[in-house]
Amino acid sequence: MANGSLTQFYDQLKSDLDADKPKYGATVPSNGPTLDNPGVATSWRNQAVKERDKLKNDCCRKIIIDIYTKTVPFDKEYVDGNKGVLANDVDAFLKDKQTTPYQYLRSAYEKTKAPLLEFLIRSADNMGNHFMTEAEATLKDAQEKKLDVPAPKADIDAQENQSQLIDVDKDMEYQTFVDKLKEKTINKIVNDISKIITDKKEDKKMEFNTTPPPTDIEESVVAVGLDYLSKKYMKEGVEINDEMREQHMGLAIREACLNQLDLVFAQPFSEFRQIASKIRFGKGILINESISF
Repeated sequence: MANGSLTQFYDQLKSDLDADKPKYGATVPSNGPTLDNPGVATSWRNQAVKERDKLKNDCCRKIIIDIYTKTVPFDKEYVDGNKGVLANDVDAFLKDKQTTPYQYLRSAYEKTKAPLLEFLIRSADNMGNHFMTEAEATLKDAQEKKLDVPAPKADIDAQENQSQLIDVDKDMEYQTFVDKLKEKTINKIVNDISKIITDKKEDKKMEFNTTPPPTDIEESVVAVGLDYLSKKYMKEGVEINDEMREQHMGLAIREACLNQLDLVFAQPFSEFRQIASKIRFGKGILINESISF
């Protein structure tokens, strides 16, 4: 068979196969059970409910990440270059609690009754309700026309959902809350670090004192984290260099910032004694026995 004929044969075969496939998102008649069948409709709607709940969780996750990244005491260049790392911090934070983002904000509201948290939860609910309204309309139309339609998929990055997140970000009460939490977090952590770092006048280098003194430094999550990391690597016979010290400090600061979230939202097991115990036993959110550099 000549090359031209072979190409034509292949193109025709591919065209015939593609013609048998329904386009994604299209409504097509079905030879099998359609959505006017109660069982099929129930299964379809259950899938829509799962997608709605996922959308609400995605919305709340975005909000928690936004709060966290805006309150960590790092410069903009670091935050912009490590958005994936900071998002993973929040995922680890929620996984440690065995809770979803939506459940976390619900718990925070139940503990604090803060109007802002009610607003954030309502924003997620509105997003989910809008998705379900559109899904129900699609289902009704398909049932009336005896059509088969793909299971609905929610997308947090869809323009309408992003617009709602922008509305949250622009809310004055939300901005005020973030600014106050950032100020509180920075003051706490800078105060802690100033008691950990000593100035070596002879070479003007920064030296880490990772053994907290028995006074107010004991209330420092940063100090406890650095102490754990120092002892861990000494036990493993690893020499800590300047780069590792910098990484240790950054990790301890992030651990402390996550704890500040719990404290402001009045979450259980967030007091210093409890979080310090977890870290010392290698069970911190970020600082734990599995950490390595």
